[in-house]
Amino acid sequence: MSKITKSCILASAIVLGGLLSACSENEEKDINNVDEQALEMSQDKTAKDEIRELKMVEDEQQSSKLVTLKGQVLFQEMEGGFFSFIADDGKKYTPMGMPKEHLRHGLFIQLTGQPLPDMITTTQFGEVIRVEKVLILDDSKVLKADRPAVNPQDL
Repeated sequence: MSKITKSCILASAIVLGGLLSACSENEEKDINNVDEQALEMSQDKTAKDEIRELKMVEDEQQSSKLVTLKGQVLFQEMEGGFFSFIADDGKKYTPMGMPKEHLRHGLFIQLTGQPLPDMITTTQFGEVIRVEKVLILDDSKVLKADRPAVNPQDL
């Protein structure tokens, strides 16, 4: 090989080595940046998770409070039909876990239960309430248990 060819090869090797060296330094910097970003994100995520857990505990404490309401059990024709509870103040509830003997259209009751404001149902009727206790106040205008045979609006 001639001296020029050897010089060209040597120069090319040096330039190529320099480029590769620069690339590996950039890769190291990129890897370090990614590691730092991942650490920051994990710290942010941890803080967000802690906030989310605190909010869940707070929501659970609020929703775990039992309420006592007076009102009427009514059968609703919407969404295939379901029983609802309308409190004396007009607020609507979807009772969950109410004993079947209390599922009678027109029954006036005192209901003790746990509101579940974040629960979603297919009925989309008011707030869901998990029934704990039922006291019958007036059953003089009650239809038989289960779905009424007549149109509830006729009562």
